[in-house]
Amino acid sequence: MGKFDEGGPQGIALAFEPKEKDAMQRNLEHLKTPLLTRRMKTIIFGFGIITDFFIVALFLWFFKKAFRFRKSERLFSPLCR
Repeated sequence: MGKFDEGGPQGIALAFEPKEKDAMQRNLEHLKTPLLTRRMKTIIFGFGIITDFFIVALFLWFFKKAFRFRKSERLFSPLCR
């Protein structure tokens, strides 16, 4: 499993990336050039917020369900003894 974590998904992603024939001949980009555009940052932030809301909602749903189970367990525990 260690080998998969160390580079498996990245290798799979790069396997389907088309070749760039002029990659070595291109000039270097300026150091101040941002890696992510404003649109990319917005998309990443939006997916992060949506995922966070989903995770919190899932937690609250499980928490409510577990609390309901514990409450019913407490009510019926004298009958089970």
